[in-house]
Amino acid sequence: MVLEVTDNKVRINIMGDEKTRVYGENININKNKVKLFWNKRGENYTEDNPYKAVKCNDNNTEYAKMLDEYEKNNIIPKLNINKNSKVLDIGCGIGRLAEILVPKSNYYLGTDFAESLLNIAKSRIVSFGNYDFQVSDFINVSDNIIVKKNAPFNKVILAGVAMYINDEELTSCFENLLKILDTKSIIYLSGPIATKERLTLEEFYSKDLKSEYSVIYRTIDEYMDVFKTLTDNGFKIIENKNFLSEIKQYSETERHYFILIRE
Repeated sequence: MVLEVTDNKVRINIMGDEKTRVYGENININKNKVKLFWNKRGENYTEDNPYKAVKCNDNNTEYAKMLDEYEKNNIIPKLNINKNSKVLDIGCGIGRLAEILVPKSNYYLGTDFAESLLNIAKSRIVSFGNYDFQVSDFINVSDNIIVKKNAPFNKVILAGVAMYINDEELTSCFENLLKILDTKSIIYLSGPIATKERLTLEEFYSKDLKSEYSVIYRTIDEYMDVFKTLTDNGFKIIENKNFLSEIKQYSETERHYFILIRE
């Protein structure tokens, strides 16, 4: 293994393949490899611990359960989902949140670009209610036939999605999202953020996941810039908080969520 440090970039060479951990600099991650990673995560699904497939900490079997329980009990209720709610769950994975949202909402639509995860969701969610699942990338979600048919949506969930999307594309994603939102809407976004400075893992080998992993950990200030597309169109950020800091996974990141509302 060869370690090279140049400016704010750390490069690790393992068996001839360059793996990177990049601090501060805005670099892009490979979207196709991110998609491949998440399709493969479907292999981690088990009925006794289903959320392990979509929560990235394979060394701690209870980690996924704790995150799921906290989010469902403490954050999702803030969205006030009821029989007047049309919910768009982008990056729904195996239908983790669909379990509780389908029975509560008027209509639920879960989308994901990882077909293997969505197939699991379709087999798991057998509930009374009005719902669909669709294979769709965030940037193209507004063009999906089922999405357009059921728009406008007044509740949007983006749990663990934004950190896998490059900056320019993420701006376009929010621009396209505005096309299918109701005048009065709530957007919930969650995921790990950088505690000090932007950190990008570019095809970095993770011992925890036993796989190459690419992700962008943005700072809060960077998310404020990302949200400008939404705030310029009537949205206000009403919650901007860390959660489950006591089970912090890594020193450079922490769990965080935002709730934006347009009234």
